[in-house]
Amino acid sequence: MLADNVTFTHRGERHYSAARGVFGGGDGARAESVIVRVDGSEEVIRSKIVTRLMRGDRVIVKTAGGAGHGDPAARDPALTAADIADGTI
Repeated sequence: MLADNVTFTHRGERHYSAARGVFGGGDGARAESVIVRVDGSEEVIRSKIVTRLMRGDRVIVKTAGGAGHGDPAARDPALTAADIADGTI
């Protein structure tokens, strides 16, 4: 935050459950949100809050990830290698 006494409203989804994979695919990641206070302390945000932020506080929001479709072991290894090479995986 660049100013003191900011009213912060957070409305997140998928903090408690993740998307479920199908046909052998893995589950997605849950969302994570954290307030890092100027003193270094951290407050985990559980989905929906209204709070105050002060100058120097930071908010970190990680959105939920999508789930997998199909068994990753059954995928063509060349396609997996290409995804690793370009940073997709």
